[in-house]
Amino acid sequence: MGELIEMLTHIAYQTTKLGIVGCSLMSRWKIKSRIGKTDLLSSLPVKYFDDPEVAKTWLVSELE
Repeated sequence: MGELIEMLTHIAYQTTKLGIVGCSLMSRWKIKSRIGKTDLLSSLPVKYFDDPEVAKTWLVSELE
């Protein structure tokens, strides 16, 4: 989990949205908690998906 947050921190300046596919509820909670503690990532829109196609559609849509 720490490696994911570290990687996201390094690319945060290039990222406008983050879609995560296939996480358990416990993993979602842990990711959300760690992202919230990171200043660079706390304002990033994050959504969790079960279907990769729905995630891709959301990622390429305009920011709302």
